[in-house]
Amino acid sequence: MAVADDRGIRQGAEFDRLPPQDLQAEQSVLGGMLLSKDAIADVVEVLRGTDFYRPAHQTIFETVLDLYGRGEPADPVTVSSELSKQGQLMRTGGAPYLHTLIASVPTAANAGYYAQIVAEQAILRRLVEAGTRIVQLGYGAAQGQGGDVDDAVDRAQAAVYEVTERRLSEDYILLEHLLQETMDEIDAISSRGGAAAGVPTGFVELDQVTNGLHPGQMVIVAGRPAMGKCLAAETPIVDAATGVAMTIEEFVRRGQAGEALRVRTVAADLTLHEVAPSAFVHNGVLPVLRLRTRSGRQLRLTATHPLLGVHGWVAVGELSPGVCIAVPRGTAVGVLPVECWDVVEQEMGGLSWEEVNARCGRPRQHDWHVDKRGIDRECLAELAKALDSDRLRWLATGELAWDEVVSVLPDGVSEVYDLTVEETHNFVAADIVVHNSTIGLDFARSCSIKHGMTSAIFSLEMGRSEITMRLLSAEAKVPLHHMRSGTMNEEDWTRLARRMGEVADAPLYIDDSPNLTMMEIRAKARRLRQRHDLKLVVVDYLQLMTSGKKVESRQQEVSEFSRSLKLLAKELEVPVVAICQLNRSPEQRQDKKPMLSDLRESGCLTAATRVLRADTGAEVSMGELIASGERDIPVWSLDEQHRIVARTMTHAFSSGVKQVLALRLASGRQIEATASHPFLTPDGWRPLGELVAGDRMAVPRRVPEPRRAVDVAPLRVSDGHLSRLAFGLSEARLGKFLADLWSFGGSVRWLGGEDRADIRYSSASRHVVNDLARLLLRFNVLGHVGPEDSGFCLTIVDLADQQRFFDCVATNAGLPESWRPVLLKLRMAATTHEFGRRATRDTAASDDVYWDSVELVERIGEQEVYDATVPGTHNFIADGIAVHNSLEQDADMVVLIHREDVYERESPRAGEADLLLVKHRNGPTATCTV
Repeated sequence: MAVADDRGIRQGAEFDRLPPQDLQAEQSVLGGMLLSKDAIADVVEVLRGTDFYRPAHQTIFETVLDLYGRGEPADPVTVSSELSKQGQLMRTGGAPYLHTLIASVPTAANAGYYAQIVAEQAILRRLVEAGTRIVQLGYGAAQGQGGDVDDAVDRAQAAVYEVTERRLSEDYILLEHLLQETMDEIDAISSRGGAAAGVPTGFVELDQVTNGLHPGQMVIVAGRPAMGKCLAAETPIVDAATGVAMTIEEFVRRGQAGEALRVRTVAADLTLHEVAPSAFVHNGVLPVLRLRTRSGRQLRLTATHPLLGVHGWVAVGELSPGVCIAVPRGTAVGVLPVECWDVVEQEMGGLSWEEVNARCGRPRQHDWHVDKRGIDRECLAELAKALDSDRLRWLATGELAWDEVVSVLPDGVSEVYDLTVEETHNFVAADIVVHNSTIGLDFARSCSIKHGMTSAIFSLEMGRSEITMRLLSAEAKVPLHHMRSGTMNEEDWTRLARRMGEVADAPLYIDDSPNLTMMEIRAKARRLRQRHDLKLVVVDYLQLMTSGKKVESRQQEVSEFSRSLKLLAKELEVPVVAICQLNRSPEQRQDKKPMLSDLRESGCLTAATRVLRADTGAEVSMGELIASGERDIPVWSLDEQHRIVARTMTHAFSSGVKQVLALRLASGRQIEATASHPFLTPDGWRPLGELVAGDRMAVPRRVPEPRRAVDVAPLRVSDGHLSRLAFGLSEARLGKFLADLWSFGGSVRWLGGEDRADIRYSSASRHVVNDLARLLLRFNVLGHVGPEDSGFCLTIVDLADQQRFFDCVATNAGLPESWRPVLLKLRMAATTHEFGRRATRDTAASDDVYWDSVELVERIGEQEVYDATVPGTHNFIADGIAVHNSLEQDADMVVLIHREDVYERESPRAGEADLLLVKHRNGPTATCTV
């Protein structure tokens, strides 16, 4: 039974209502500072102004520090004079109170000890404040007002962390107060001769460019997940939807032709499921190995392709005879391989076998025959229950059997193929489970082993045993396959023994918990920061993280992880390295080099996409932004409340050539983008490839006046476009311009048979009607664009929009006589149709967003595509639609990995890799060879 911890709490008594404080200690601290400059130096290391309970004491403390910082004396006379200049003297008790402070201090030599008392009382006050907030969070979550339970727990942990780290500080700091700290940092860098000021990565060239990884930075390191990981053409695979068997060569050909194929995949709990691959890839001709198992299974595949073992995924080139790999369990195989005992001992933690036996209800001296023979599923399930281990439970009840490897031998070259399976990243082929980074480990090695700084690796891909083995291999210079195959020679053992001591002393923490959530990573990182002065966090890898919640879009979920990791870096003041996967785009390029846009879960737009500027009100195409190289472009964006706000697009960049989809909405808006580009729906941001006809999508229903409104008469139409000057007009001039334009090419009439107004503008140019639709948004008027016999037309359909159209013209230009009868009938119809309820509008509008309906999504072939970065809101308005920007938005640095010899067998750069620093917020980009 749990027992409450009531240490230090008086039973049957109420808490004192006065917050924790010690005024005598506060007075003694200030008195000592007024008497001795040495006391100021002692106190400043312990206290901040907010640590004082009395506001007057806080003001005096900050005044003393201000004088001390300027090199001026701080005594009752000078402090009194300074407080008088600030108008604070009487509020702090006047000059006599300063002399009272001096008289109250027993000795200035003990000012540091008095400061400790004040600091402790301040921490207790913050603890009380945090406790109050936590109580409010708990009641708020219970009443459905404070988010879900996980959010409440995470915020409660953050509140306690703030207490222990004394991180309650101002939201803003005057630039003057930052200058000295910055100058100290610059001086320190110069004194080191430019050596890495942050956490060294271990790669000299990269450290020279970046000066190490700095506190608060989020760093993305990305590479192809399947660099050379492929299966030979003849590998058999079954379409899980129909049960039809075929070769992977045929499977890829059918998939690329658009057939709806499915494969079997293994989930985290070792159960089999059916999924549809997201990509079908032909990777050319590569050297392959032939693997044979005890049961007679055979598989030809590249050496880097991983297979699932008891301890995790292992590249086939590192497998040796006797190792067991996962295969689908067709019959009830009762005995699991002997390697499972290693997993049991890992899950035991510090428990002895006697304690485990007691938990199982067995005699304390019971012999489980550990490491002597395989373990049957019933025994493993019993141990899983006793140890409360999901990992053991999954091994015992999963739908996998374990087949022993007999041989792995070179087998020439072959055409090879691969599939991309999202989420699980594996599939069943040839009746064997096959998979679809270690640079983060290199960063952690440099941090902890070479420089003695604490680092933590949260690995969602490799198990802790595999990480440790790779680390030992790298440090001792012992080939990894020697360790795995048991073929280490005497020299290998000597090297390993020589490095074991230093490796064992390294403050490196590894967490391989399955299905880690963001909240768990934050909680564990906070504890490590408090207890062990954490300096680096590595997450391997981002796309394997789960939120623990039901989400509509994987894109939305991964973007949220990215933002959360950046916030974690800022909160803990440590660099956070997120390992990511690139998509398949590099393999389609001639030089195979990855680009920033190749990050998975990122999307791209075509060159013709027009971005709405917030400064001039005009639209500019992505192609024009790339050609001009313009940066820091003011754009319109949506905030979390779906309100239109001005934000800055820092830059646009090319993403190469990709398959493009065309999207058309019911309002006539059109945009071209890649399948992975996210758009805002009522369920959050979803990739274009997931949207179907009938889905709703956010479009702006109003646009504010541009920041630089002009008051000139624009041209009507020029070269099939409205003049760009029109977009920058003030509302008064714009209303008059629209009235003049409508009288030239528009019509306003009443359709008696249909009992409605017909307001339209016709043009031979689609660009003109699109431009007109954007201008009408300034008056909260939604126009529908579509084709007609003579070209294109814009119609204003909804009663509310028609009313606002008349209002804008009448207010700014005067209503033409021919329009007045239409307006009168419109008002009568509005009353009849309960205009106040906007019953004619089939889609609800909220805030600055109108939920338009998807009409069509279709493939239109490959094009060169682009993306852009908008910090903060991470979206912008393009072609009249709200679009998201790329995954790298939150990163301070992005490093992409490229190996030429993976794609070119005869490359003279065999064994070399390029680290492409493609984004560096605080410095230049570069290419580093390792």
